[in-house]
This record gives sequence, structure tokens and C-alpha cells, in this order.
Amino acid sequence: MDKILLIGVTGGTGGNAVKGFLEQGVSNLRAITRKIDLNRPSLSKINDAGVELVEANLDDRESLVTAFTGISAVYCHATAGDSSKADPLEVERAKRIAQVAKQANIKHFVYNSAGGADRNSGIGHIEQKYQIEQILKQAGLPTTMLRSCLFMEEFWKKYTRPSILKGSFPFSVQPNKPLHLITTKDLGRVAAYVMKHPEKYIGKEEVYSVPALGAKVEQAAAAESDIATVWQELKNTASQPLIVQNLGKIAQQNNAPVNNQTNNFNNF
Repeated sequence: MDKILLIGVTGGTGGNAVKGFLEQGVSNLRAITRKIDLNRPSLSKINDAGVELVEANLDDRESLVTAFTGISAVYCHATAGDSSKADPLEVERAKRIAQVAKQANIKHFVYNSAGGADRNSGIGHIEQKYQIEQILKQAGLPTTMLRSCLFMEEFWKKYTRPSILKGSFPFSVQPNKPLHLITTKDLGRVAAYVMKHPEKYIGKEEVYSVPALGAKVEQAAAAESDIATVWQELKNTASQPLIVQNLGKIAQQNNAPVNNQTNNFNNF
């Protein structure tokens, strides 16, 4: 069986995306790393989970060609390290990956883009995500762009954790604006679901965040409608694999009618 190639998953947040794939029953995985060093906790965990590790460098085309051998689909979590500024290498690597993927006749390429990537935000690293989207499309690849919003894990990194622990975190969002969040594991689950249903999602740009789902349940609660109806709607979208246990709590807190269908929120 051909495998799914994972790119950019051996760092801090990428490992959680791998967990999401595995929780969706997608285990035919191969992950790229510059050097297989099982003394690295992140690599050791991925290896112990049964994911094949292969040495490849995003700046080395020949190593990528080898990594793409026997691959039918790709999930690209990142092509550069975490940074607040746009890294020009991210674009060059995307071009190289797109060329190799096209040569390997990849059937589905799922890219972790960014919410609002197409809105001319003026934010360099987000606009660069849109540039990469165009590179992948222009290469003629069958793509799905997952335009996720802010990862929850961003609030527990070395440079954000101190303020969080002090109880105050300065952030460039207006106080009356909702902050759309998602975990990287949830995004992995979404990516796995999308790959299991390529006929529905190839050629699409999908935006994912927990509030988008929570809003549906809150609206149903306010209208005193049956949560089971909302659940059926969610089941028909790629949002299904998200961890949405909190949605049942939202419904109960708003005294919305809840029947046994609500238990399905916990059964992913």
C-alpha cells in the first residue's frame, strides 16, 4: 500500500498532528526528518507510534525524490521553522516540493495554510502561505488547503508561557473580536479525514477552528432546537473529526434539548 508522506511534523507542534492522523486510523505514514536521531523525544515518539522515518532535506531535491518513492498523498504541515517573520526559504522549499510531488504523481496534496491567507492582510508570514498555495496549484497538484486559524499550542510556547502564567497576555486582537483557535492534533484529524475522502475535498480551501463549531451549537441552544440536528450537519462536513467534547457542554449550559446523539461528540 502506498504511504502518506508527512512534511514538517517532527518539530514542536507537528508531532501532535501525527497523533491526529493515528487517531483517525490512518497509520500508513512516512515522516521526513533531516537526521534520524531517536534520542530526540519528538522523533522517538513518532517512531514508537509506527511511523516510518526517512532522512531528507527540503533544500536537497534528490533526497526528496527518494522520500517520495511509494507515496500517494502528502500532508505538508510546514516548510520552515516557527517564526513571527516570513522566511524566504519557505517559498523556495515549497517550489522544490511541488516539483517533486508532481513528478511522483501525487494523488492528493494537503497543505496547512492559514486562515485569511487570501485576504491581503499585510502580515508577511500569512501572505506567504497564500503564495505557497498558488505554487502548489500552479504545479497542477490535486490540492486541499486547510486554512486553520491560531493553534492553541501557541499560548504554551517559551515566548508566550511566561505571560500566560502571570495571568495576562498581550495580543493584537480587538477585545470584542472572537479568537478562533484549533489544536494541531485536531488539524491532523481533519487532514486525515480529508485524505480519506479526496473526492469531496480536492480543489477546496477549508477553514477550521473550534469556535466555528461552537457557534453552531450555541445558535441551536438559543433557538431551543435539537442538538441532534446540528450533529447531523456536522457529520456531513470535514469538521467531523475535530475534538468537540465541549460542544455538548455548551448545549447543556444553554439548556438546549439534548438526546443520546450528543454522546457522539465524544466518540471520535
